[in-house]
Amino acid sequence: MSAPSVSLRGLRIAVIAAEVGTVFLAGGAFVLSFTALRDLAGRSGVDAELAWLWPLIVDGLIVVATVAVFALAGTREVWYPWMLLILGTGVSVTANAIHAVMAAEPGVPPLLAASVASVPPLVLVFSTHLTAILIRHSRTAYANANPNPNGGVTVD
Repeated sequence: MSAPSVSLRGLRIAVIAAEVGTVFLAGGAFVLSFTALRDLAGRSGVDAELAWLWPLIVDGLIVVATVAVFALAGTREVWYPWMLLILGTGVSVTANAIHAVMAAEPGVPPLLAASVASVPPLVLVFSTHLTAILIRHSRTAYANANPNPNGGVTVD
């Protein structure tokens, strides 16, 4: 069986597309999650002038922890950012779901409202994580690239 052949140009295009897609998905997910978490913070007694800070803290932790997971990959310390990523995502999903149930229109099943509201924070984590994996893979492919007579690159 021969080694897989990956075009460096195709890989570069995939990374750029993933980065652009992640920016758009993250932007939409952040706006939806931010709005819900800010409203939930206000409903929970946080001063209206400060309620906007709560979603920045919750969803910001997810972003920082994701970056740390990739920066510390392969080290013994990587367990801590993984734990923060899982906990931060859990808080965001739970808080978005609680807000959706509280704010849903009459007649909307709570499970439906909670499920819909859980999607944005999950998409934020999933798209960021997948893009980081693709970037890391592309760097490995570039570093390990050997010329292939068929025009592609053989990845060892």
